Amino acid sequence: MDDRPVGREQGLLPARLVFYLGNTGAGSFSARWDGNALRVEETGGGNFPGTSRVVRPSAVCWTSFREAVRESGAGSWSGNYAVPHGCCGVTYWLLDLEWDDIRVSCSGEDMFPGGDVPGMTAGFRAVLDAVRALCRCDDPVI
Repeated sequence: MDDRPVGREQGLLPARLVFYLGNTGAGSFSARWDGNALRVEETGGGNFPGTSRVVRPSAVCWTSFREAVRESGAGSWSGNYAVPHGCCGVTYWLLDLEWDDIRVSCSGEDMFPGGDVPGMTAGFRAVLDAVRALCRCDDPVI
């Protein structure tokens, strides 16, 4: 019997999704698709305890996420975005996504795709918002 989640064969689900955003002082947020569910972890920074949970987004949520990623322009991101001489309080991020026609593997340190100066860009913010929305969309059916 095939135990893949419903929708994988139609391209509804990604082959790979890993997202991470973190800063030592401000905490971190990560989501990793394991082929069956999203594994979500969040920390508050410093010595504050973190949380982890498993999420199974609905087909509607996956479709919304995919459209948001396309609209953000993330499909053209690649490589490493970094401030040449970063130091303390650096914000690190990673996006590794493979989904039929979308393939993105990039990371950064204080710099974000589409920006000339340190700081989050609108395109990156759109992906972050889409990942966070996906992580709030739990549906045990898929």
